[in-house]
Amino acid sequence: MAGGLAHDLNNILSVLSGNIDLALGDEGVQQIRARLQEMQMALGKGAALVLRLMKYSRKQDTQIRPVQINEVVSAALELVRPLVKSEVGVKAELSHRLPAVQANSCQLEQVLVNLILNALDAMPDGGELSVCTELVSGDAIPGGNGEEKKQFVSVTVADTGIGIPEDRLLNIFEPFSTTKPIGAGTGLGLSSAQLIVHQHNGHINVESVSGAGTKFSIYLPVHS
Repeated sequence: MAGGLAHDLNNILSVLSGNIDLALGDEGVQQIRARLQEMQMALGKGAALVLRLMKYSRKQDTQIRPVQINEVVSAALELVRPLVKSEVGVKAELSHRLPAVQANSCQLEQVLVNLILNALDAMPDGGELSVCTELVSGDAIPGGNGEEKKQFVSVTVADTGIGIPEDRLLNIFEPFSTTKPIGAGTGLGLSSAQLIVHQHNGHINVESVSGAGTKFSIYLPVHS
C-alpha cells in the first residue's frame, strides 16, 4: 500500500515539476501565469486523489459495486490531461452501452492512470495514445483458462512509443521491475495494477514490439 501511494503521488508531483521547469524557461508574465494555473489544477487533482486513497482504509469505501468502465476511463484521462504534451495525440474509442462490471472504481482508475502515464513516458518525442473499451467473449483473452463462455469488458491502453524489449516482457509485472532509468520509476506501478486486476477476477495482458509501441489489455468479467 505504501509503495502504491508513493507511486501515484509521485505521478502528481511530476506534473508540478514539469510545469515549474517550463515556467522557468518561459519569457513573459502571461506565459508564466498559464504554467502556474496548470500547476494549480494539478494540485487540486492531487488533493482529490489523496482523499480517495484515504478512503481506501474505510470499509464502506472499498466495497465492490457495479461500475460503468467508460466513466472510469474518462476520469483517468481527465486526471492525466495536464501531463499530455502537445506532440501526443489522444484517441478514446469507448463502446456505448457496455454492461457494468463489479469493481472498485477508485482502484480501477489507479490502474488506468498508471498505464496511461507509462504510455506517455514511452513517447518522449510524441506519438499517439489510444484508450479503447469493448465487450468481448472469454475466448478472446490470452490464457483465459477456460472462460470462453463468459463475457468481459476490455480496456486497452496503447501507445506508439519505444516499446519494451522482449527479454523484459517476461517479468514486466514483477515488483521493482522497470524499464525506466534509475530515479524515474519505482517498478511498482505494473505489479500494483496486476494485483488490483486479479482482485477483480480479471486478466491483464501486454503486447509490445521494441521501437513500435506497447498495448496493455485489461479484461473484467461482466456483472450479471
